[in-house]
Amino acid sequence: MTKKLTGINPLAYVGVNAEKPSNLTMHDRNPTTNDYSNFVLGDLWLYPVVNRVFMLMDKTAGVATWLQLSTSGGGDDVEGLISDDALTSTPDVNGKITLSGGTNITTSQAATSNLKIDLDNNVVLSGNLSAAGTVTMGSFGVGVLQSSAAGVLSSSNGTDGQVLIGGGTAPLWSTITQGPGITVTNAANSITITATSAANDLIVGSIVKYDGVFPGGTSWLECDGSAVSQTTYAELFARVGHEYLIPTYTLQTTSFTGTIYCVAHNGLAGADGLWVAAGQNGELETSPDGVTWTIRTSNFGASIIYSVAHNGLTGGSALWTAVGASGKISTSPDGVTWTTRTSNFIGGYHIYDVAHNGVNLWVCCGTGGYYSHSADGITWVNVSAGAGIEDIKSVTYNNGTWVMGDALGGASDLLYSASGTAWSAVYTQNWFRTNNAPGFTDVASSAALFIATSNGTQTNPQTLTSTDGANWKDCGDVLGRRYYPKCIEFGDPWFTMGTADYARIARSKDGVTWENITSPFDNGAYPVTGDTIYGIASNKYASPDTDWVAVSDNHKLALGTPAINTATHFYLPNIPGYVILF
Repeated sequence: MTKKLTGINPLAYVGVNAEKPSNLTMHDRNPTTNDYSNFVLGDLWLYPVVNRVFMLMDKTAGVATWLQLSTSGGGDDVEGLISDDALTSTPDVNGKITLSGGTNITTSQAATSNLKIDLDNNVVLSGNLSAAGTVTMGSFGVGVLQSSAAGVLSSSNGTDGQVLIGGGTAPLWSTITQGPGITVTNAANSITITATSAANDLIVGSIVKYDGVFPGGTSWLECDGSAVSQTTYAELFARVGHEYLIPTYTLQTTSFTGTIYCVAHNGLAGADGLWVAAGQNGELETSPDGVTWTIRTSNFGASIIYSVAHNGLTGGSALWTAVGASGKISTSPDGVTWTTRTSNFIGGYHIYDVAHNGVNLWVCCGTGGYYSHSADGITWVNVSAGAGIEDIKSVTYNNGTWVMGDALGGASDLLYSASGTAWSAVYTQNWFRTNNAPGFTDVASSAALFIATSNGTQTNPQTLTSTDGANWKDCGDVLGRRYYPKCIEFGDPWFTMGTADYARIARSKDGVTWENITSPFDNGAYPVTGDTIYGIASNKYASPDTDWVAVSDNHKLALGTPAINTATHFYLPNIPGYVILF
């Protein structure tokens, strides 16, 4: 007997959408996708053994779809769609799937008893997952712990105590390794990480303030800048290495007769390494080690050489460039033989500084607000930096950005550029609180930071810092009254600064906190006037940079090298009132 069902909802496949009044048939199994022949839309399928009722929604051959209308509890909830023997349920608006009437998902057909869960992202199992056979997941979520123990997730290409770090359908497992101060224990289904140092909440190399009582035990050393054994404090050395290496400066013998204005290194190690220093009266000398210096002919005559730089390249591309008074430029492939070039600086203005980007561009700068650029160091194009720029004293490059500093005038501008040929100015008058603002004496850069130094006054800053060359931060009077920065250079991991008049040397990692280094030029404290350090440079080929050279007036040159055997010892940080965990 058939019964006509009423209604107008097209999704119900009844009423006007039924092909004819519904048929009601009884069976001893669930319907499948192949149950479509001799049925029409709206037909009901009864499975009395389990008290289930299904309605035909789609009778397409081979993909028939039946809607389950009731459960074994006699309820009338629609639980999901039955397609073959796979149970599918549509998530609600919150993405949650609820299966009513029980806590188990069971498939019925022997030999093909598979439960398939397809989700776009993650599967979260808050209870237990068990199977008589195997459980296969197409991909794993990062962070799953690998173990072969019974009842927990395992993979054919993982081992006990590993953590999933990626790989998708080909899981990539990684073992957590034991580092300084850390013990890692791998078990069947866990990873235990514990600190082995005395202070369990800190790692070796941690620096904390010392108030007379060592925190968390006695495994601490005072940060007094002393040298200690790499063997005795192996774990600490593995952490800090030669980061706190301190150069000891000693005066060297040269043939200079006047002020030495500049010094640079080509950044190469061993026999290929070379220092070049130059200054007054066109004097230029080279040295392979900073100790033995040889006079070279610069072709500057009696003109001052203000700056010298190397492009950082090797072989036939290597080039030194020296710049100076009256717009003079000379280049050399080896630092020994120098050739005069035409700078095209308007009016024979002085050129104060030169730098290279390590790839394909030289930039030099000088008086009159002019700068020049060159691809090869031979042919130069002279350009005005713009109105208000009067005396560009310094230029530097790193990590895709050029920076120049104006040394004169009320504007006291800093300029920055990505190309080295088109520049933007940063008006810095707001940092200088007098009408006659002191200008910028030098700029230097690491891969992450630019520092600009000024000659300062009692009320003006001595350094500014920037991460991009466009936005600058006032670091204030970093060295104290009357110690005015004259030059600055970066040598990994330190910026090192030389001062005017009292010839101090100081270093910093951030441009804010500075550590004094004993200077061989210092003739005494204020008001006794000492030398002025005009140039300072590092060898640049190692990390940390081990050797430095500083030059000054009174034809003095000093080499800074470690006073320890760096193969057996290392320096502690020099931070009075602090201790470091070993």
